[in-house]
Amino acid sequence: MRFNKNRDLLETGEIYHIFNRGVNRQNIFPDDEAYSYFLHLLGHCKKFITPLTHHRKKVETHGEEIFLLRPYDDESKPPRFRVPVELQAFVLMPNHFHLLVRQLVDGGVSLYLSRICNAFTRAFNQRFKRTGPLWEKRFAAKVVESENSYLQLIRYIHLNPFKTSPPLANDLREYRYSSYLEMAGLADKKICDLEFPLDLVGSFRNYDSFVRAQITPEEGSSLKGLTVEDWFEN
Repeated sequence: MRFNKNRDLLETGEIYHIFNRGVNRQNIFPDDEAYSYFLHLLGHCKKFITPLTHHRKKVETHGEEIFLLRPYDDESKPPRFRVPVELQAFVLMPNHFHLLVRQLVDGGVSLYLSRICNAFTRAFNQRFKRTGPLWEKRFAAKVVESENSYLQLIRYIHLNPFKTSPPLANDLREYRYSSYLEMAGLADKKICDLEFPLDLVGSFRNYDSFVRAQITPEEGSSLKGLTVEDWFEN
């Protein structure tokens, strides 16, 4: 299993398990407001331009000036921008997060994570009157190399809230800070790109049954080198 310590070397077209946690393992999501803002950023920051485009529209949001995609009108020429990543799954936990993303342009994952984490840090520090870094590292990324590992990893991500002591919710449907509800067809608002994962599981109903079946030791072997148990290897 490859592990890219240099985020600039992530390969376009590959799918990565991305994770990060608070500095000193502190809580980064102390309340619903913090969770909700990070969820907003997960969807919003997919709309940013890549460094390759000059098709920019300047807007102001949350007190920041940012550049968003704007429609490309000339169909005779290929567009010079791309969405940086596909977000295929996520979970937010009190002191860390997991994302499953496909990189669509060179440097797309780094660009996406930088925008999210920097914006969240600024808002967090301002709100709680603190200074300094919020995250332990920029992020860690591990490439997913098989369909079986991919499916087990999505299940691992969505089961995270139930592996704590005590669990963060009593049922999968009660936890609002993951993409499980989207994958199970139960969410009104969608921020994930579900075409690929749903092609693998077949349907929303199939996915719900798949997650509830839990991960057997044999299935868990396909997660070796992909999960949070080996945080930030040296």
